[in-house]
Amino acid sequence: PALSQQLKALEKELGADLIVRSRGSRVLKLTPNGERFFEYAIGLEHMMLEGKSLFKAREDYELTVIGVESFNLYIFPQIYPIISKYLKNLKLKLLTYKTYFLYQKIINSEADVGFVNRILNTKSVDIIPVFHEKMYFICDANAPYPENNIDMKTLDPANEIFFSWSSEYLEWHDRYFSSFAKPHIYTDKFFFIEDFIVGSNLWAIVPASFLSSCKNLSLLRTAKLQDPIPDRTCYMLCRKKEGIGSNPALNALKHVLFDYVKNNPWLDEP
Repeated sequence: PALSQQLKALEKELGADLIVRSRGSRVLKLTPNGERFFEYAIGLEHMMLEGKSLFKAREDYELTVIGVESFNLYIFPQIYPIISKYLKNLKLKLLTYKTYFLYQKIINSEADVGFVNRILNTKSVDIIPVFHEKMYFICDANAPYPENNIDMKTLDPANEIFFSWSSEYLEWHDRYFSSFAKPHIYTDKFFFIEDFIVGSNLWAIVPASFLSSCKNLSLLRTAKLQDPIPDRTCYMLCRKKEGIGSNPALNALKHVLFDYVKNNPWLDEP
């Protein structure tokens, strides 16, 4: 029988008899050497089980992602399904912060990676450009604005919905409207801009990621300005000592994100 042959082969390799062989008996009895080997085999089995559980534990990846609201709303939901396919047991924490506090979280090792649209001077954080996106003038489809070559000086700030998208945008915007020119709505929450514009004469300037996510895009209209609006840049933040490659989950996020940018017609590679 196969089992008998396997036992004989094992005894030959070990150089010791492991079982007592008696003619006509179907009961296996271990020799003293067999008993010692049995205890060793049980210990080896436990070690194998512990080893399997160790490697299984390593398949559970934890990742803390923090970002400004626009990234968490419009970009991350697009890449998460792809990341979760690569890392089946990903334990994700996704949090939203203002830019300054986001930098502090990265510096204090309270998150693995952050995403912002402004650069702050710091020596302990790697700041990596991820993508650029165009900015668009938008209004209701029937609003009384020219289709192209709009002169910013002709726009009434009293009809504007203003959001400070980036430092570059704010500097550009301030060339046309002084601090005394109050917009119709000054907000730090942009997701209702679309609802406020539809059916009104209000206008706003928004990034491509916002525009591509509008649920009623057919009710809106974009127009070109005489003075081009500076692109908005998304930056990835990581602690300098760790970098991207030290965390498999973070490495997967990086590859998926840059591939998403490459294939997204609304975004431009840095």
